[in-house]
Amino acid sequence: MADIAEAAGVSTPTVFNYFGNKDGILIAIITEGAQQARDNSKVLEPRTDVDFLTTLTTLFMDITVETLAIASKRIWRYANAAAMRHPTTELAVSFRIVDDALVDIITLILSRYSLTLQDGSRGDPRVIALLFYDVWMHVYYDYLAAQDEPIGVCADRLIARFDPLCKIVFAPGFLARPTLSDD
Repeated sequence: MADIAEAAGVSTPTVFNYFGNKDGILIAIITEGAQQARDNSKVLEPRTDVDFLTTLTTLFMDITVETLAIASKRIWRYANAAAMRHPTTELAVSFRIVDDALVDIITLILSRYSLTLQDGSRGDPRVIALLFYDVWMHVYYDYLAAQDEPIGVCADRLIARFDPLCKIVFAPGFLARPTLSDD
């Protein structure tokens, strides 16, 4: 905390008064960074000029890159571990709020598509957002755990996980040429 205070040009008690502890600083970094990332997202506009696997991969890789712009892998590993060890803390609650907001954005993006499922019915954007978010989260955690792994490896893993899932969930015609919702 003393190093943080010195870098900020304030006293250590000021840092403690404002943030409480290191977790308070993490909460501020994550919350503000996530909000800025949502506000500046480049993937909010739907695309029909590429296949849907590419669209989903682009969306979730954008989330990966934006997340890493908020904090380093080391900080994310610490924050995730702290939130898991102490699920009732303010840090853990903040994580859930940020995750929920991210799923809301993904749901909004997916709701712009006519998500045609294998049986020909229309998919629920929230359910599909949660499904792909859960898969992404596992790939993202693996990426965080790998110290020096380039981002391209994360993208390759994501495609390897999303591709068969897309083929199970979506109709082949929609996967090849996604259409927009009439709603």
